[in-house]
Amino acid sequence: MCQACTAPIQTARKRRLLTKQDLSPEEREAFEFMLSEYRDALQPIESDIERWVAGADPDDLRSLESIRERIGLLTDGRVDEFTPVFREGGRRGAEAGRAVAARRHQLEVAFDIVPDRTLDRIDDWVDEAAGSTLETITEDATRWLRGAHEDGLSIDEIADRLNDELFEGRLEDYVAERAARTSTISTSNTGSHSAFEDADSVVGEEWLAAGDGRMRDDHAAADGQVVAVDQSFEVGGIYLEHPGDPSAPVGQIANCRCVPNPIFADDLTEEQLEAVLEGERIWIR
Repeated sequence: MCQACTAPIQTARKRRLLTKQDLSPEEREAFEFMLSEYRDALQPIESDIERWVAGADPDDLRSLESIRERIGLLTDGRVDEFTPVFREGGRRGAEAGRAVAARRHQLEVAFDIVPDRTLDRIDDWVDEAAGSTLETITEDATRWLRGAHEDGLSIDEIADRLNDELFEGRLEDYVAERAARTSTISTSNTGSHSAFEDADSVVGEEWLAAGDGRMRDDHAAADGQVVAVDQSFEVGGIYLEHPGDPSAPVGQIANCRCVPNPIFADDLTEEQLEAVLEGERIWIR
């Protein structure tokens, strides 16, 4: 890559370099909705686990495999209970992302209506997201129950601790919050990306990593990568439309706090702008 294409940005525009350290008010509202709906969808599964534990024999907890099989039966077929949660939560996240992008970057786009193409991206993702969350619920419940049995707790003692330690302490707290936050940030970035696509003034997008030493190595390496708005970022050998791209493997988006940043023509040198418009990936930091 030529020196000019990797040189620092020369621009009169004061750029907003913002990463997902905190949710915006719009994103916070979408997150709270997603978290509440997710926890509601957990209730039938938790009730089924509670009933099974109450009638279980100690031999039922003899191994991870036997517990996982039983919990798997209880979560099997529950995808349809979670897909509406991710679909509506995703729509609200995308709407929040468009609003944030329009406000922060003064874009002349309609932010209160999510384009159909963006909703289609979210629809393509919801089944996978619901399936992934059920796998997480199954695995977390399995390991907690096996650990309780290995600690020598009786069935009655396990049943007594089930709600505080597994349901409220794990599934409705850490697991639910991680799922809701990941979903909100991912779909908010999807909404922001759609706003950049719609804004005539935006010529490209930049990948902004959190920069706090806790991000993935390949996300840190992608920091400062710039592509045209209709091109994909390359991150660890995987192509993503934007940070948190819902179509990416879950390992690339879970707990990701990177964000897409709009690039305007006057953010780039002439050589950088030409490279981006020709479909090249360049680094500006």
